[in-house]
Amino acid sequence: MILIARNGEVVYEKAFGYFTYDSSVKVTTQAVFDVASLTKTLATTLGIMKLFDDGLIKLNQRISHFIPELKHTRSGNITIRNVLTHHAGLPASIPIHKEAVAMMQTGRPVFSSDPALNYSAMVAENLYTDTAWNRRLLKQIAALPAGKMQFRYSDVGFILLGNIIERVSKQGLNEFVKMHFYEPLQLKNTGFNPILNMPVSNIVPTEYDNNFRKQLLQGTVHDPVAAMMGGVAGHAGLFSTAHELFVLMQMLLNKGTFNDFCFIDDKTVNQFTKYQNTSRRGLGFDKPERDNATRKDPYPSALASPATFGHTGFTGTAAWADPESGLIFIFLSNRIHPSATNRKLITMHIRSSIQDAAYRALITEK
Repeated sequence: MILIARNGEVVYEKAFGYFTYDSSVKVTTQAVFDVASLTKTLATTLGIMKLFDDGLIKLNQRISHFIPELKHTRSGNITIRNVLTHHAGLPASIPIHKEAVAMMQTGRPVFSSDPALNYSAMVAENLYTDTAWNRRLLKQIAALPAGKMQFRYSDVGFILLGNIIERVSKQGLNEFVKMHFYEPLQLKNTGFNPILNMPVSNIVPTEYDNNFRKQLLQGTVHDPVAAMMGGVAGHAGLFSTAHELFVLMQMLLNKGTFNDFCFIDDKTVNQFTKYQNTSRRGLGFDKPERDNATRKDPYPSALASPATFGHTGFTGTAAWADPESGLIFIFLSNRIHPSATNRKLITMHIRSSIQDAAYRALITEK
């Protein structure tokens, strides 16, 4: 699924292929995708920007200020800014799903097909676990050993940011971003756990999980850690359509305004979407490599300006906005179907090639 817009107008929107290799269901422009790490920008970072605008958080506040369980720990000493730029030195992930599988193999009860009171967190279709896994994960984060404050792309940091949003707002992350962004923007297909509120036939499946959930994942999050958290997490879990992602990116490209309504202060948008340090990161947002002009494999594409901001997702997704050209590029796929071992989308540089083609077609000076 590809959507390209310039100066607020969609100039190309087209769906390709089928939901699965049996060619029974065609992808349409209304198809809903698991957007994976786009959750970090278009849910969690938006939530942090809103709290920042409202004066409820400061970027240099320590994580332990909001999560007292992390006081006197290595993780509690880092700041919101450190986490947003992935400069906290936190591990990429803490695979609590593997712990759950190991427990299950010893005969201990972990999952249930019945969403009873003690099993209210949905892991996949007809598969539930207890909500204590969120607390177990926090304990493991508290126990992380001391490490250098250096760049390391980390899901763990964004899990903490999602937790902060929930504690400050006293709402679930899904509820907070829905109330402040998705509903006012009239986004009907953007949110978490879509299997609960739309026909599964609208949702593109991801991987067939042979190791953990033992089923085709369709309408529940692919990321296994987010799944153990009930499908709502700061690093993964968001689903959306290409057009609704365009609306969110256009709002940001408009400096926080859409249809004459201000969602985020323009100074906040400027601050979060610019380079923050020697890496390529903004605050929450990814950006082009600084040496794109000389790199063998430019990222996200050779023609994206240094002002560009956005993110990619493990499932084969991307959402980028370029303030210099006014161009927005949305790419959605289920490249991990039926298996995440399929890396052709990455090794063949499909996303960057199409993004550059959009620049060449729409911007004559390129």
